[in-house]
Amino acid sequence: MILTFGAGGGVVGSAIALRWRPGRPLIASALVILPVGAQLLSLIPPLPPVAIGLFAAASFAGINIGNALWDAVVQANVPRETISRVSSYDWLISLVFMPVGFALAGPLAATVGLDTTLVLAAAILVAANLGVLAVPSVRAMRRTEAELPPAASPAPT
Repeated sequence: MILTFGAGGGVVGSAIALRWRPGRPLIASALVILPVGAQLLSLIPPLPPVAIGLFAAASFAGINIGNALWDAVVQANVPRETISRVSSYDWLISLVFMPVGFALAGPLAATVGLDTTLVLAAAILVAANLGVLAVPSVRAMRRTEAELPPAASPAPT
């Protein structure tokens, strides 16, 4: 049930991402992913499954919106001849730490407890996303004309 709520949030987030064009997409991307931290905290008892599902919906929506904004920035700002290489490095960096996190989560939970592990994971996620906002070039990045929706582009004559 919780994952069904999450999937619904992902669909809603994807629909929002089709239309939403923030002026500073990297700031928006870092902020919309913050509900993932709340989802981690929602796993600490005694929340009912429906509440956890609502947090999952917000989390999945934020992830889909954030990823769409990130991909739009990459596509608009990376030269076409290097985009596949840049995207492969992006995925490498994004995915390389997942197995490390999975390997550390169990022993950490056994040592400090599950609730503390979830709080630490949420804190790391929030700190990392807020840390991204501390980078001046992230804050300075603005949407380009290439990222405008088709309706906003001048009509061909």
